[in-house]
Amino acid sequence: MAQSWFPNGATWTYDYANFIITGYVAHEVSGDTLIDGRLCKVIERTRVSSSGSNVDTLERTPFCVLDSAGVVWIHVPSEGLDTLYVMDAVPGDQWMLAAVPEDCDSTAYLEVVDTGHVVLDGLPLRWLAVDLHPFPMHSPWVYQDTIVERLGSLRYYLAPQDPCLGGFDAAEGGPLRCYADAQVSFMSSSVSTCELNLGVDDHSAGSHFQLFPDPGGDGFEVRSSQPIQAVAVRDAAGRMFLTKPGGSLVHVPAVQWPAGCYLVAAEFGNGTRAVRKWIKP
Repeated sequence: MAQSWFPNGATWTYDYANFIITGYVAHEVSGDTLIDGRLCKVIERTRVSSSGSNVDTLERTPFCVLDSAGVVWIHVPSEGLDTLYVMDAVPGDQWMLAAVPEDCDSTAYLEVVDTGHVVLDGLPLRWLAVDLHPFPMHSPWVYQDTIVERLGSLRYYLAPQDPCLGGFDAAEGGPLRCYADAQVSFMSSSVSTCELNLGVDDHSAGSHFQLFPDPGGDGFEVRSSQPIQAVAVRDAAGRMFLTKPGGSLVHVPAVQWPAGCYLVAAEFGNGTRAVRKWIKP
């Protein structure tokens, strides 16, 4: 069964790296807008990056997308709607990459090499294994990627990068760290938190922040070897369920909470932030 893309509140978190600058790029579906008489979803984007101890938060230009009859479209202001994904595609199908940025006269294309289904949080989602041909006129280079329903491209930005001018925002293009909406959540096996802990090594930061028990029923404890300033818990749709002061051990009651996936954010005294998933069966 086809699944609806872009529910309100859905979030994507991607890696960001540009020489000595590291961080993440967050996307969130913020609402609806009409474009040429068709109802499209608005995706707001925020880049959080650091160079040494300097942390910078930058609001990026939002873009609009549309899901219709198995095809996912992106709005290119000068061209109208252009194809992102064709989820009903079969091996051998091809389509050109959307011309983003708009002054990028691209010849790059995607070719479907395999298809299938995966179940996340009980929800069956279609996937496409694709080959990205970035310079078909000049080079035999091919990059592999997987496009999963709702999640989009796992290796690149929400839209696969068009290498002629570096995609949406040069080095901001993926890979995907986390996705969450009210029904399904995903965290890449290569990361320990959804958001990078700026100023702290990502993997070492994860070692001092733990949730126990996980999964859990009546609640859980937030444990850390470093002082926690505050704890906040949201559900997969982004709704806030709890905020409370921190400490080395913080008890979070969850008796009245519905079953599902929750994102637990811990703020540390050095200005860093880490996020973990907690499951209530």
